[in-house]
Amino acid sequence: MKLALEKLIPTAFLLAIGLLVILGFFSYQSVKATNNAIEWEMRTQQVLQALNDSLINLVDAETGVRGFVITSNETFLEPYLKAEQDSSQNINRLRELLKDNPEQLQRLNNLENLFNEKLRISKQHINTRRNEGEKAAIETVSAGEGKAAMDKVRAVVSEMKSVETSILREREKELKDNFSRASIFLIIGGIGGIFLLTLGNVLIYRENNKRTLAETELKNVNRDLEKRVAERTKEIVEANEALRHSEEFNRSIFESSPDCVKILDLDGNLISMNKNGMCVMEIDDFAPFIGKDWKEFWQDKEKQLVYETIASARKGTAGNFVAICDTAKGTSKWWEVTVAPVYNGEGDVVRLISVSRDISERRAAEAEREKLLVSEKDARRDAETANRMRDEFLATVSHELRNPLNAMLGWARLLQKNQLDGDASRKAVETIVRNAESQNRLIEDLLDVSRIIAGKLRLDIATIQPNDFVQAAIDAVKPAAEAKNIRIETSIDEDLNNISGDANRLQQVIWNLLSNAIKFTPKNGEVKISVEALNSMIEINIKDDGLGISPDFLPHVFDRFRQADASTIKKFGGLGLGLAIVRHITEMHGGTVEAFSEGEGKGSTFTLKLPILAIALEAEQVSSSKEIEASSFVGKTGIDLNGLYILTVDDEPDTCQLLEQVLTHYGANVKTVMSASEALSEFVQKQPDILISDIGMPEEDGYSLIQKIRAIPDNKTKKMPAIALTAFARPQDRMKALAAGFQTHVSKPVEPDELATVIASLTGRL
Repeated sequence: MKLALEKLIPTAFLLAIGLLVILGFFSYQSVKATNNAIEWEMRTQQVLQALNDSLINLVDAETGVRGFVITSNETFLEPYLKAEQDSSQNINRLRELLKDNPEQLQRLNNLENLFNEKLRISKQHINTRRNEGEKAAIETVSAGEGKAAMDKVRAVVSEMKSVETSILREREKELKDNFSRASIFLIIGGIGGIFLLTLGNVLIYRENNKRTLAETELKNVNRDLEKRVAERTKEIVEANEALRHSEEFNRSIFESSPDCVKILDLDGNLISMNKNGMCVMEIDDFAPFIGKDWKEFWQDKEKQLVYETIASARKGTAGNFVAICDTAKGTSKWWEVTVAPVYNGEGDVVRLISVSRDISERRAAEAEREKLLVSEKDARRDAETANRMRDEFLATVSHELRNPLNAMLGWARLLQKNQLDGDASRKAVETIVRNAESQNRLIEDLLDVSRIIAGKLRLDIATIQPNDFVQAAIDAVKPAAEAKNIRIETSIDEDLNNISGDANRLQQVIWNLLSNAIKFTPKNGEVKISVEALNSMIEINIKDDGLGISPDFLPHVFDRFRQADASTIKKFGGLGLGLAIVRHITEMHGGTVEAFSEGEGKGSTFTLKLPILAIALEAEQVSSSKEIEASSFVGKTGIDLNGLYILTVDDEPDTCQLLEQVLTHYGANVKTVMSASEALSEFVQKQPDILISDIGMPEEDGYSLIQKIRAIPDNKTKKMPAIALTAFARPQDRMKALAAGFQTHVSKPVEPDELATVIASLTGRL
């Protein structure tokens, strides 16, 4: 039986080799299948990247052409020229990648035709801009032919991406199936291999025992060799002495190492540790640790690394790893660990040596560096976003301010040349006034946002009825609604409690919301506004059936400088500030405003909630609708400035002429000068009844002028009314003007009737 078992040793090893060959074959097949899948995935990624590059180039070309159409700046055509050059190259690249897929090649041919068609349309827009001008080019772009072609390109690209993705999924499924089959076979083969290797080891162990018995018998026979051993004892003693000195040298190296050096037995149990190692491991006494399993000092994942490294060192191969481990006192540290074998004179591994280096500071520095890199990337991304939003906003401001300016300047030129009859002249004046008011609203929005950012927006708080400012806002937007034949349906509870707030600012809020609703509602549409009491709040709902708001943009609808359409050419005007102002004013009143929309093309609803006063006040304390209407200036008749001598100061000739024309119309005697020095000279000579002065003038400003006038030792001069008429319209500008000596501060532009009324009020003629 013993002999039969010994003969099985070669058989067991042959079977093990056979299993390895079979396992190798299946491993090769798995690797081959993996490589194929990787190649397909790389090719698919290249196809997807090429499709994306082609689409991006086409989108950039379209954006550049639109920029050229608007600005006539040739630099905007660089993306278009690049798209012309790269189009054929990208198509050829895709054709090479898809040469094994006839269906995709057919789609590619269709895509190539669509690319060429889109470039042709873009070239047509360019030629139209160059030959026929901006208006004809914009009409050609607005026709939508380019957008239709672009939609077809996106559809074909999307279809090709979908096909490539489906092919990739099929390959991944095949790879997964190959891995599953290979894993099952490897498990079965591994179990069989372990069994065969175990059997071989048992047989080898039995053979080793047999040889050991034979060696013992041989030693008994050769006892006469003991004499020779004795003769060599002296040599052995001398060798031991040399070995002792060598061990002392090694011990000195062992103790002087700055790292944690440990001596382990072959099972990984601690034998000794150097003093520096005890220091970094925060161990005061090593005695309790002698014989303990070094692996137990590590956590689960790290423990597996330690086990594998010790097993490798026992076989004669040094190993290393990096992991985290607590010291004896619980301090977590990162360690760079190396475990190496220690040999005896016969070349056998008898001990293990472990060197652990504390790299916690290095790891912390690396982590901090990574954190800084991430922070820098985030900061760069935020800066890029801010720069983009700034550029878009500046472009929008330029566009919105130039539009009314273009209309005003054009009609003014026609008036200047006397080329208009009576009706056309009236139309010109109406257009100039309307566009000037539009431009003034834009500037007021910018100033309001500036006040909001600076925290200097102030409210004139009073007790008011909600219906009053709501009705005033409705009346203000009715002309715009009637122009588009939009019906405003109102549902207002007449019996509402009072609220505390600034009537003008709340009217501005409702006007902004209604204006937006009318602007984005198509002709013959409908806008609904309802006002009702809900618990302790007044709830105002404004609903339209217009364009609606996309889900992606809805969370940002009240952000400053954010618009759903930030492109250069927009169908609707505006700076993207109105809703930001609405939110801020509402919150200053202790209220909330929310927006809701089911999506684009499904209309939108804005809900405004304002707190009701806890205590009802007397009727005479409630602001009426008449008071609200009076807060917004309305032209008055019957103002008489006859006999007044008015001195006006402004460095702009056009403004001087306007003031002279307006005030002369009301019967005043007007003298206009263009500098502070001229005004002071005129004042000393004739002493006017009232002074109207600009603030921002060269050489000497209006503040200095009024201070010099007030310093003249004359009682009449000190009491003379003075008006600061200026484009500096901030609250701090008003306070500075009053502190300098002006009686009132009027911001430009000003209505002629308003200026006349202010003068009449200051001179006691109202």
